[in-house]
Amino acid sequence: MSKVFAKALYTFTATSDDQISFARDEVITVSSREDPGWWVGSVGAVLKKSGKFPSNYVELIENPTIQYARAKWGFEGKESNQVSFTQGAILEVIVKGSSGWWSGKPLQTENYGLFPGDYVDIIPDSEALPIIEKIKESTSKTIKETTPTKSSSDVIGEATVIYPYKADKEGFLTINEGDKIEVLKKGEGWYTGRDSKGNVGLFPVDYTTVEFKENPRKTETVGTKVVRHKEVCEEHR
Repeated sequence: MSKVFAKALYTFTATSDDQISFARDEVITVSSREDPGWWVGSVGAVLKKSGKFPSNYVELIENPTIQYARAKWGFEGKESNQVSFTQGAILEVIVKGSSGWWSGKPLQTENYGLFPGDYVDIIPDSEALPIIEKIKESTSKTIKETTPTKSSSDVIGEATVIYPYKADKEGFLTINEGDKIEVLKKGEGWYTGRDSKGNVGLFPVDYTTVEFKENPRKTETVGTKVVRHKEVCEEHR
């Protein structure tokens, strides 16, 4: 069954634990419409939460048109309903909000969130497909080549997590802020790593800083320019 999405027309603040809050232009994944007045769905870019919400605060997204965009600058989401990404990242865009905030997600991640639309450039359809296919092919190849091991000789570096990422498919690794991940192999945007419990999988390098063994003083830092949209962020607190 394909997912059903709705776009928030207004900001809604939950008044009980079984409800969810959302901001205008945020995307809600709808799971039930049995009660005409109160639908059930989930929101959240970092930690997804499910609950009830008033159906008259949203409109269904009929046959959503997915577009892709490239980040002109990095963005650090300050709220749980905002996504973070680095300069050059490819994002999937589902809603272009009139408020200046768009809704989408970095490619190969699961949860949709808000981000400032002027931080990205839409990629023309003719150019988007080859880029997306290349990224997916690279990711798939890396997953196949990943071989779980407990040997320390295969470790090429250590990643420190600065943004959490929840794995949503097989072959990926869930990471939390502050975690130390052993880097086993480099990839295009995704590295193969091993956590403290021995789990091995892909994780987004943009969510970490990495120090490599061959040059302990060399550190790869998330993004080249992280810009905060302070004024607009206040509207979505």
